[in-house]
Amino acid sequence: MIFASRVQKTIPIPSDPSNSVTIQKLPRRHFIAAEKAQQAEVMGDLRRQFGDDWREQIYKFKADDKDETIKKAARDPLLRFDVPELLKHGVKAWTYTDPPEPTPEALDDLDKESAEHIAREVLRLSAPKLFEDEEGEERKNDSAPSGTA
Repeated sequence: MIFASRVQKTIPIPSDPSNSVTIQKLPRRHFIAAEKAQQAEVMGDLRRQFGDDWREQIYKFKADDKDETIKKAARDPLLRFDVPELLKHGVKAWTYTDPPEPTPEALDDLDKESAEHIAREVLRLSAPKLFEDEEGEERKNDSAPSGTA
């Protein structure tokens, strides 16, 4: 299917298995907007933390010297995308009755774990190759496999 808005999937909420969320594949412009929003956030954080020397600080950082746990976590594709943007454009409906609609306010009120789980599944539906390792296998360190749409 070439029309992203027509590719939808209903996923369970691990922390609340009696409810589910319907998500959709992101159109190209929303996918890019989520990536750019995260880049802008990271750049702003670097400038606030390191000031004018932020580039120099990044060049000094060596990921090869870091703990394997840190390197593994850094491979999470979700780190490249803004979670609120993924939720805003990817969540279409849910089974909750209070509130019955996934409004911007309701999406902002999601707990961290649930928000990241849903955002990761929107990303997985939109760009499954991001979750593959070098051999084309789905990474085992990410959230549980989501099946097919």
